[in-house]
Amino acid sequence: MPKYTYLCEHCNQTCQKFVSDRAVHVECPRCGNNMLFQMPTLSGKAEVRETVDQHTGVKWQEDQQKIVSDRKREYFWSVEVPRMVNSGVYSIETMLENRWVYYDEKGNLVTRTAPPEAE
Repeated sequence: MPKYTYLCEHCNQTCQKFVSDRAVHVECPRCGNNMLFQMPTLSGKAEVRETVDQHTGVKWQEDQQKIVSDRKREYFWSVEVPRMVNSGVYSIETMLENRWVYYDEKGNLVTRTAPPEAE
């Protein structure tokens, strides 16, 4: 049986009890009234940082757009570029032009996993 937290509206008594998930009413040990089931708090207060309210212009962080664009760029270079290089669809010339691949000092063709400016 799961452990649930209950609150009495009448006397503000809080208690935790192991009860069946089918139990509808739990009686308050102090005053005898019905207690209300309380939803659990999982990890405290959570702040959402990626939602930008376009109607009011409110942002959660000043540099939120930069954070999202950096994340997209990192994903593109670490996941999408190796996928496109390994797909066999693009020619060597196209991959070299887009700087997805380069030749190292030994003459081996290497796929980039980070933006060229980061290296």
